[in-house]
Amino acid sequence: MTNRIVARRHPPSDLSKVVGFDAVNLKADFHMTDKRIVMTTAGSVDEARRIAETLVDRKLAACVNIVPKVVSIYRWKGKVEEAEEWLLWVKTAAPFEPVRDAILEMHSYELPECLSISIEEGSEQYLKWLEDSSK
Repeated sequence: MTNRIVARRHPPSDLSKVVGFDAVNLKADFHMTDKRIVMTTAGSVDEARRIAETLVDRKLAACVNIVPKVVSIYRWKGKVEEAEEWLLWVKTAAPFEPVRDAILEMHSYELPECLSISIEEGSEQYLKWLEDSSK
């Protein structure tokens, strides 16, 4: 039975007995955000800075952290490779697609890493700043 069907058959005061948790107050207890961290890597500090500055300038990111000289070991075209890279943590409230597209547009790699990690919680003030700075 879906929650929608359960809600139709039982008054709200009885829902907690049916679904096993306080369904009436669920909204007050559950908090998700539309904020995310997009991760990518770059092959040089110059490329990392260019990507970071462009994303912030276009309001596709509120902040980009550049972590220098991470070592990546990966499989590429059937061989194990190793490279020194710069890791970018792109903190944003913008939708993933325009951030991804901007990274792909600027990136020198044939297949750049571009992963989105949802931010479930954070300080209200920081999340507000993130929203105001990148959407």
